[in-house]
Amino acid sequence: MATLSLNPSWLEFQSKSGVWLLGPRRRLASMVSLGVDDPRALDDADVAQVIAESKAYFRGPNWYRGWFHWLESLLVDSGVGSYLDGTACHLDLVQWATKPAQRDLPAAAWDHLVEQDHDFLRWQLLTSNVAVVLLNGASVVRWVQRVGLVNGFDEGVLVFRTNRGNDELRVFGAVGEGVSFLGWNRPLAGALAADGRQRLGLWLAQALQDRTHGAAASQEAPRAAPTRAAGAPR
Repeated sequence: MATLSLNPSWLEFQSKSGVWLLGPRRRLASMVSLGVDDPRALDDADVAQVIAESKAYFRGPNWYRGWFHWLESLLVDSGVGSYLDGTACHLDLVQWATKPAQRDLPAAAWDHLVEQDHDFLRWQLLTSNVAVVLLNGASVVRWVQRVGLVNGFDEGVLVFRTNRGNDELRVFGAVGEGVSFLGWNRPLAGALAADGRQRLGLWLAQALQDRTHGAAASQEAPRAAPTRAAGAPR
């Protein structure tokens, strides 16, 4: 099981005031912690350290709870895995944290980063034991299709209750690169009513049960009722 976002947050490497996280506050290896000015200066030992710290990220005390707490809760509550025991991991379409965040980057800069990195994500999926990728938000769903990891998505709607009445969560499913992609249109770090989170967890558990039992053909993806025609996520 893997969750997928667009790229890492710069808050993985710096405090909100822009100070580099070092010593016991550090979450991941950085060029600052490794003492280099250019990634091409990394030697084999440096690269091994970057990989080891990435693999141990959720075993450390400083993982970015403001973002991953919501995803971890979804994984655990739906019974499909956990970052903390190694049954789930996290991947990114682009490997570089950016400051400003992706939504505030010039479009040309972001397109360049995607062009450089999306084949690495494809390689990860083809050479790892990841079987299911969860797409956390409409922008991730859109970019997964845009870079050609899938040809298109089946789309469904989950209706849930809020204090102001009913609301909707769109869910998406597709198969590509030998894995199942399941996604939703609202990043879980944002506001989502408790009933919405519960219904998303139930949908995810059912989708994975269908996959395990072979209930869906290889060219189909789990659906939520009622369904709409496939199209670009909104």
